Amino acid sequence: MEYTIIGSTRLLTDENITNAGIAGTRVMPLLRAANKLHSAVCELDSNGKSCLAAHFPEVLTVAQMYGQTSYLLNGLEETTP
Repeated sequence: MEYTIIGSTRLLTDENITNAGIAGTRVMPLLRAANKLHSAVCELDSNGKSCLAAHFPEVLTVAQMYGQTSYLLNGLEETTP
């Protein structure tokens, strides 16, 4: 099984988003959107995740970029785009 690990500077954290030059007023809305996307992806069964990875790999990547910010979240490392 392949694993996808997102580099620490590409994780969706408030610090990384701010450092990327995004206005501070947009950081929380972006993190909330990523949280909702991550939750939706986590609720997919393995077939759904595979289909998502095959047809919309960017969606899976964003969910991983958010999920891997904390050990409390499912980082979706086992799902490869």
